[in-house]
Amino acid sequence: LKPMMLLQADITSNDDNAQALLKKFGLFGPPSVLFFDGQGQELRTLRVMGSMGAERFVAHIKPLAI
Repeated sequence: LKPMMLLQADITSNDDNAQALLKKFGLFGPPSVLFFDGQGQELRTLRVMGSMGAERFVAHIKPLAI
């Protein structure tokens, strides 16, 4: 995942900004992992909502083949 950029948002404050971010992406809360392409479009098939073990996560993101 070296060529990827990590952006992390702490939404645990549950303030107006956190609620707006959840609404924008249609999320219910953490944990959630979203992937975007170089043009900023979400790769929805790779979206993870809820917890996922490491091995399953690695298999899940295999289509990125980076």
